[in-house]
Amino acid sequence: EVSHPSPILKTGIVIIDTPGLGGLFKEHKKITWQYVPRADAVFFVTDSVTSPIGLEEIEHLKSVLKITKHLYFVQTKAGAVDKDAREARRQNNLAILSQSLNVKEEAIPYFVVDSLRKFSADEAQNVKKLDRSGYPQVMQFVNSRLLVAKQHILANQMMQLVSPIIDSISADIEMRKETLGADSEAKQKQVKETIDKIHAELLEWKTEKLPELK
Repeated sequence: EVSHPSPILKTGIVIIDTPGLGGLFKEHKKITWQYVPRADAVFFVTDSVTSPIGLEEIEHLKSVLKITKHLYFVQTKAGAVDKDAREARRQNNLAILSQSLNVKEEAIPYFVVDSLRKFSADEAQNVKKLDRSGYPQVMQFVNSRLLVAKQHILANQMMQLVSPIIDSISADIEMRKETLGADSEAKQKQVKETIDKIHAELLEWKTEKLPELK
């Protein structure tokens, strides 16, 4: 577990780097599938040097899509090969993914990056080198798509949690309102006590329970 003062992590995103879907070791696959079902989004990482995406990986990706539609692809080591080879690998992978997952190529979020170029750009503080690393495109995608999706997911979870409580309070209030027509002094006193109790419950809800849920 690694902590780092990164702006993207301050938004509440947690990044889990797993051994991979098509790993050679059974234990690696087990570790990966412990986390995939708990993920809101999955980045599948391949590279520009070794073999293209294979059949075993495709089968795993189909399983991932049953869990989350937020599946994205990153091709690393862009600087390890020339431009033609890098582009050929990208096109080949997109064709494989499109045919196997039944998705149009242009609809597949696919990024080509190079970490060595990123480090070099950071050291030189060179914007052009940074752009060539491919990382600004990934970060723009994360900020414009993933963070928005994250807020929607959290909002939905909170509403699912809060709605039954609100419904319960509303039903209780409606039931107790029936006693507001009380005509005797004893009934009026009882109604006042009931209203005071409801006000106390609502105050507790606003000051303690609601902030905790948020």
